[in-house]
Amino acid sequence: MKKILISLCSIILLTAANKNCDDIECHKNNIEEYKKELNKSFQELVRVDENKLVVDSFKESQMLWNKFIKEDCKFMNLPMSFTQGDGYIIVYYECLEDYYNIRIKQINKMINDIK
Repeated sequence: MKKILISLCSIILLTAANKNCDDIECHKNNIEEYKKELNKSFQELVRVDENKLVVDSFKESQMLWNKFIKEDCKFMNLPMSFTQGDGYIIVYYECLEDYYNIRIKQINKMINDIK
């Protein structure tokens, strides 16, 4: 029952955070919501990982992941900076949102696997 509740809450929060945006501030707000959800998922991971099998590894992975997504979104969207002008930055934030969404799902799956 608890697994279902956690999954349901995550789906609701991810859906709410992933609203369509037309401006940069909206995307920044979405990313902040994703960061909050990611932190909640991390706290849950810490709670269920009683033997500390994955938490330390996750912390190191998370630092590298943060660097990677920023650089990867820049790289993936560089050609668009030439064709879309100022609209390029919105595509960059959409890329970040996608990565956060995937990461949260990944952590929640790990939590469920540990349980």
